[in-house]
Amino acid sequence: NDPTIFLKIARLTPEMINMILKLGPCQPKAKDLPNSQFPKVGNRCFHEAWYYRKLPDGKMMHRDWLTYSPDINRVFCLHCMLFGKKSKKAWVSDGFCKFQNGSISLMGHETTDAHVEASLKVKMRELTLPLIPLIVEEQKKQVAFNREIVGQLIEITKYLGYHSLAFRGHREHWSSINKGNFKDLVELLAKYSPVISIHVSNLQIS
Repeated sequence: NDPTIFLKIARLTPEMINMILKLGPCQPKAKDLPNSQFPKVGNRCFHEAWYYRKLPDGKMMHRDWLTYSPDINRVFCLHCMLFGKKSKKAWVSDGFCKFQNGSISLMGHETTDAHVEASLKVKMRELTLPLIPLIVEEQKKQVAFNREIVGQLIEITKYLGYHSLAFRGHREHWSSINKGNFKDLVELLAKYSPVISIHVSNLQIS
């Protein structure tokens, strides 16, 4: 999940963004790198301690937005890369490497309006992410349900047409005794077909 991998993609699709968020930031430790250390830039290097921020009450907060690229030895803001429209290039495209001022720069970036807005969008997306498969599945069920209704109504239409029977009656309200051949057959079918029964109930309510 090196951030430079998806930097090369011109436009990230919603599916790609979801995948990147699931992977999370690239936060290797020094022991995971060649020579077991972060490369130096001007005698200064990145510190894995920066993956966390010490809060005033002494608690440590994980910087889930900070992502390191082992490939180019620079850090990026994952949240701003995905949703930051006004963030500085150093955090979204060029990469930040002024490690001599690293700690101060990190705190400075995470308090900018652009970063806060991007992080809020990430949090909202993460909250809705588990719901997406449920919504898609529900849509599939609704499509299948509608297709079955249409299919059965087409069969009624074909039956009436084949026997040259009139479709409509003089009074077509659902409360009428004689609603016409089409609606009468729909009501008859509703006694045996659950989907048509639901369809008729919905029509009567509306």
